[in-house]
Amino acid sequence: ARDALAGSGLKTSYLRLRALPLNGDVQKFLQSYDRIYVVEQNQQGQMANLIRMHAPAFALKVKSVLHYDGMPLDAQEVSRQIKEMES
Repeated sequence: ARDALAGSGLKTSYLRLRALPLNGDVQKFLQSYDRIYVVEQNQQGQMANLIRMHAPAFALKVKSVLHYDGMPLDAQEVSRQIKEMES
């Protein structure tokens, strides 16, 4: 997905969250970017909500990229959703 987004002119970075509670690395990452897209395989965006609760000062920049149709998540779907939110 990152390659596809770069190909359309959208440079990205990522942070892989591996455990709770969230630590200071998450706070630094949130400070570094104007928009944060949280890719999740569920309907309600629980991780995005946890991030918003952990760092309420950055809550407005956290957006959910949700995938919950029971099929495996693919790069095209992630790219499509992010491009829609960017336009």
